[in-house]
Amino acid sequence: MNRLLAIVAGAAVLCLALWWQAETIKDLRGNLETERRSVATLEEARQANAQTIALLRGDIKVRDDAIIRRDRKVEALEREQAASLRAYKEEVQNDEATRAWDAVPVPAAVHRLFGKGGTGARAGDGAGAAPGLADTGDGGSGVERRDQR
Repeated sequence: MNRLLAIVAGAAVLCLALWWQAETIKDLRGNLETERRSVATLEEARQANAQTIALLRGDIKVRDDAIIRRDRKVEALEREQAASLRAYKEEVQNDEATRAWDAVPVPAAVHRLFGKGGTGARAGDGAGAAPGLADTGDGGSGVERRDQR
């Protein structure tokens, strides 16, 4: 009887060990599936981030190209303005009729039109004014002579 009891007890321990092992395997498989889903979600997020980075790099390239085009255009306009100003000064210096025209006073209304004077949006430094309309700083008559530059 002791022998039978030992066999039954051994079989019970073996069954309990097998049941415990099966439950552990089932739990681990569930954990594995959860982790696989987690990995898939992270991979999708990584791909979305990579696409976003690629789009942002494209936007940066477009922006940089636009800045380069703008800078080139500004440089061309500055060169054109400098050439025009040189030609204007040369014409005033070399041509009597242009020199007489240049000596005519510029009305205060013209200063205001170009953002100069006390009522304009930009006053004082001559920024944005047409050639010959620089502020003399006298604050007086509201009329400036071009030869006062």
